[in-house]
Amino acid sequence: MKSVMKGRILQALASRARVARVLAAVVVAGLLTAACGGSTEPGVTASVTVSPTTATIPVTGTQQFTVVVKNAAGDVLAVTPTWSIVSGGGTITQSGLFTAGTLPGTTVIAVTCSGITVNATITVTTGAAVSIAVLPQTTTLFPGQTQTFTATVKDAQGNIITLAPTWTVPNPPGTIVANAGTMTAVFTAGGTLGSFPNTVSACVNVTICDQADVIVVSPPAPAALSGFTVLGRAAVTCTLGSIIGDVGAFQASGTVTASCGPVTTGTVHAPGDAATVAAYNNFLAAYIARAPQPGDCDAAHTLTGTLAGITLAPGVYCFSAGAALTGLLTLNGTSTGLWLFKIGTTGTGDLTTTNFTVTMAGTALPCNVTWWVRQAASMSDSFLKGTVIAGTGVTVTNGTFNGNMWGGASGTGDATETGTAVTGCP
Repeated sequence: MKSVMKGRILQALASRARVARVLAAVVVAGLLTAACGGSTEPGVTASVTVSPTTATIPVTGTQQFTVVVKNAAGDVLAVTPTWSIVSGGGTITQSGLFTAGTLPGTTVIAVTCSGITVNATITVTTGAAVSIAVLPQTTTLFPGQTQTFTATVKDAQGNIITLAPTWTVPNPPGTIVANAGTMTAVFTAGGTLGSFPNTVSACVNVTICDQADVIVVSPPAPAALSGFTVLGRAAVTCTLGSIIGDVGAFQASGTVTASCGPVTTGTVHAPGDAATVAAYNNFLAAYIARAPQPGDCDAAHTLTGTLAGITLAPGVYCFSAGAALTGLLTLNGTSTGLWLFKIGTTGTGDLTTTNFTVTMAGTALPCNVTWWVRQAASMSDSFLKGTVIAGTGVTVTNGTFNGNMWGGASGTGDATETGTAVTGCP
């Protein structure tokens, strides 16, 4: 009997101990799942860790953030912290799901528990490219003239993306070269005249493309100046040599020396007569029309050096400053090919030739060549072809000159011929 009672007593005590342990566990669990707050109890927040601490997502994209809250003993607490946006765009739910806005930029979020705040940074980038636009949409160029095209790439939200496109010219009127590190490319028109729809193409991701139209036309032919071969503003001076074509000085008070009389055809006009004034005004219009414009010449059509041993196809060519020429230049083209040389495109520049020869190849014609000169043109012992239109004076000494020589577009400048056989263009 005593033995049975003892066993029952021990069994009852064991049952009570189990109940006590369960109650203790429940109490502790209650403390570990307490809300963010308190100061020293087991459920008190000691650290807050957010993951990830940085993220990169596109506009309108999402990123799930998680948080781990621990007490001083390192126990993980099942708490509900507060999420918020510190700076930047986008939204975040109280479960830590961040949604980016429609603009790229940087957003800082915060998670807070029991006065402890931890931040995370999100870099919001542009989205995937969905469109591209090329400008200008239509351009008209002379053979050899250049045009810079610009591509603008955007995502679905209209944000501009810096994504260099692939440039091509599927039609035959020229070439295109991309400017490295930019959204631009330089197109150079070839010698084929015509209208070329969709000739300049820019693509990203192969399938997202836009095109631009190019029209290639002949540059304006040298203006017909009533048959004038030599034209100066105040004076025309001739010594020896010969001139075929009309000669005149614009100012009524100007002078034309008697020795400027043509050998075969042409007229020496009285200074400032009606024909000379009309010719001079046409000359000024031609000079202004051919003045340098932005995009006239790309690197391939910007010339340096003496041009000795060079062969050039029809087109527009530029010297940024002066041109000091010598040796043999060949202009190779058809009878409709046009050459326009612009000298001094950056603001100053003379044309100076010494023992310089221009020869025409193919069926190219000398009167289809124009030399636009910012300041003065001075040619010595040369065999030049083409009309020279100069801002100030034009001087030829010895040699031959197959073309017209007109000086004084800037308001001052005379024409001087010494020992040169000059044959004008009609």
